Amino acid sequence: MIEGAFTWEEAKADAEARGGHLATITSQAEQDVVKRLASEGVLFLGGFQPPGSPEPSGNWQWVTGEPWSYQAWAGAEPNNSNGGAEEDYLHQLIYADGKWNDGTNHGPGGYIIEFEEPRAARATAEVVNGFVVGVTVSDGGCGYTNAPIVVVVGGGGSGALVVATWAGGMVLTIVVVETGSGYTSVPTITIANPPFPARVAKATAQVVNGFVVGMTVSDGGYGYVSPPIVRLQGGGGLNAAATAVLVDGAVTEIIIQETGLSYTSAPVVWIEPPVLPVAKLVTVIATRLVYSGLTLGESYVRQVKVRGEPSGIWTSTDQTIVAQDRNYVESAVDSNKYRLVALPIPTIPSGGLQIVNGFVVGFTLTDGGSGYTDAPVLTVKDSTGTGAILKPIFVNGKVTGVTVMNPGRSYSPQAIVGFTPPPVVGIEAQSSIEARLELSQLLPQFRYQLQSSTDLKVFQPVGEVFVPQTATNAFYLDTAKQAEFYRLMYLH
Repeated sequence: MIEGAFTWEEAKADAEARGGHLATITSQAEQDVVKRLASEGVLFLGGFQPPGSPEPSGNWQWVTGEPWSYQAWAGAEPNNSNGGAEEDYLHQLIYADGKWNDGTNHGPGGYIIEFEEPRAARATAEVVNGFVVGVTVSDGGCGYTNAPIVVVVGGGGSGALVVATWAGGMVLTIVVVETGSGYTSVPTITIANPPFPARVAKATAQVVNGFVVGMTVSDGGYGYVSPPIVRLQGGGGLNAAATAVLVDGAVTEIIIQETGLSYTSAPVVWIEPPVLPVAKLVTVIATRLVYSGLTLGESYVRQVKVRGEPSGIWTSTDQTIVAQDRNYVESAVDSNKYRLVALPIPTIPSGGLQIVNGFVVGFTLTDGGSGYTDAPVLTVKDSTGTGAILKPIFVNGKVTGVTVMNPGRSYSPQAIVGFTPPPVVGIEAQSSIEARLELSQLLPQFRYQLQSSTDLKVFQPVGEVFVPQTATNAFYLDTAKQAEFYRLMYLH
């Protein structure tokens, strides 16, 4: 809470000058916090109505642009009732249990300030006749979880001792315990930082003529104790390398060590975080699917036959692959049957009968289908008609026309033609039960080694060192082996 005699506009400007903004309240939890901070009276909050808004409740907004969703109006508020003056600014009524009121630009005087990130407090000392006699807090900072250590530095004297009081995450006062002596100028008051949360740095790469020539740090992060590793991903090129420069726990610069070559676009810059995320390892029992005999370079679609359904029809999924090997391995968490079918999948012809006075006199072909090795058999299906015989004209795996050999009789307009389907050669998966170790919360482009142990004392590597391209990965475990423990090691 900031005390004073502000208008709402002045309070807004003062809060921003302090590195914060008028408080915005978007939940009951935030309302409770703000209510506890204020003691009495009426205080400004960060809500307002732009000029011309429908009164009294239309188009209320927060200064931060956050959605106006939560509301805590008092009684009949808002009511735009002030003798003709527009009440377009949000007040908090402490005497009304912290509820809200719409008010004018003039009024309360004090306000509630909100800071988005922890910030160190600032203060200045007062020296009289060589003694430190007082300290004025100019900015209480935010994010403190206890009273910070305060040190008096410089000024030519010695022995001054001061301590801070705090509340609500802010330094309230700094009390002089010992004045010291011999101060010839005003010393510096050094206040310990609040506990800043660790934050990963961010940067973008600049590419010119295929070379990575620079890096722009958009966020230096916080909490680093040593320069983080920098990795580059994508962009079509190779061999670019860079290192980070660290000052006071933040990345201030990224220096290009190798420009690389052949980059067609800017690669993604991955910077090692100050605190490594804890990777999650979860064991899942699944079905291991092995497809054999694939044609290299051929495109396939995955089809499924749902176990237990009476139709027994193979249905295509949205998963397609291009064979990089003669064998392809994947897993499923169900007991359905799966197969791979080469693309394009053979299709059945379509069209419509021409019927006159119950006789089938022709067939209009709209799609000749594909993938046939022999001419399909045609059957006219109808509840009343009988005797019609149709013969397909078959060329290069598809139907190019249909000839009526016998028109039959008594066919209704609802009669249709059925074609025997073309042969679909699928590579059905050989299945087996497996255990799959799923890894998540990985750092893309950084190195890991999976290890196992039977006694939690000696660990052995499982497979090779790997570099994940995304935040997830998986390993298939040998279910025939004895029970093992697994851990994931992050490698610099």
